[in-house]
Amino acid sequence: EERITDLAYTNGGVFFAVYVSQFTTPAMRLVELIVATLAAGGLGLWLERKYRHFGGVLFGASLAMLFFAAFGAYAVPPLKVIEDPAWGTAWQFAAALAIVAAALWRDSSVIATMATLCGFAACYFSFVQGFVDFALVAAFALSAGAVALGPLRGWTLPGQLSVPLAYVIYGSIVGMGWRSAEEAPDFVGAMRYPLAALALFIAADWHAPRRALSPPPRTRK
Repeated sequence: EERITDLAYTNGGVFFAVYVSQFTTPAMRLVELIVATLAAGGLGLWLERKYRHFGGVLFGASLAMLFFAAFGAYAVPPLKVIEDPAWGTAWQFAAALAIVAAALWRDSSVIATMATLCGFAACYFSFVQGFVDFALVAAFALSAGAVALGPLRGWTLPGQLSVPLAYVIYGSIVGMGWRSAEEAPDFVGAMRYPLAALALFIAADWHAPRRALSPPPRTRK
């Protein structure tokens, strides 16, 4: 329910910036969306003192609006003010890092999960824009950061979420390369990333293989 409410507030802010202000320039629409984002975040923090749930939802929605503003500044025509895809990618990662900082500040695993999703969205965006090596390195670094939140903060969901998403990025890159390759692909080179990621995810829970192999404890009758 909380995530649905977050989505509703985010869509409301986006609708205001893109459609209600349709007679203004893209730069003005983007500024309006950023101002609305900051206002929603500030109002959410203020309301948390009396209405904790509602204020937290509003603050979370403002973070989602922040990432959309960074994404829309390059990829959404009514908000587009950035022409260079490298800058568009950089702003998305900056927004994802801001959400990570908010998660640590608010001590919120939900916000950390949102940051993980936004980070991998930025990774996929950078892959689509042609920054293949950067997307792969960023996906691995993001996975390492998400996994580290488990032992550091006790937040396991970001690390669990990064497992399929890391391989989605890898699969997209390898699939594109193999389709366009004129020669046989380098199998050994292609296996470096999945093996490194596998080692990372196993290291996150190094007790898992032992638990899987050990028999369940006997119960006394």
